Amino acid sequence: MPALALLWRVARISIPLPLGLIAAAAVWLWLDKASAVRTAVNDAVRELVAGSQIEALQEQLETQRQVNEAWRRLSEANARRYEKEREARMAFEQELEEARRADEDTQEEINDLSSKPAQGVGTVGPDLGRRLRNR
Repeated sequence: MPALALLWRVARISIPLPLGLIAAAAVWLWLDKASAVRTAVNDAVRELVAGSQIEALQEQLETQRQVNEAWRRLSEANARRYEKEREARMAFEQELEEARRADEDTQEEINDLSSKPAQGVGTVGPDLGRRLRNR
């Protein structure tokens, strides 16, 4: 305690004016916090900040809606493209199957014709012989 008393005496002698100003500012701040004006200002600032936060969130929500709409349109376009591709693939497979059947029929016909002997092989008819000689 004697050290505090000594410190108080030195502080009072060496810096009386700044110490008084510091004490007055502390009292002013303490009283200002409780004042109605300060409370109203704090409330107004809180409302402004909350309002700007709400606006920012609404803008963010609108942007997200636009992104979702773009994704939905893209998804629908992909579904239409997939359906057209599926239809084209089915039509191609059907045409391919018809071509295979036609190829098989043609191959059977070729096999039938090649297994039968040709009629009149190696002989030339009299009309054809005369025509060939006249040339």
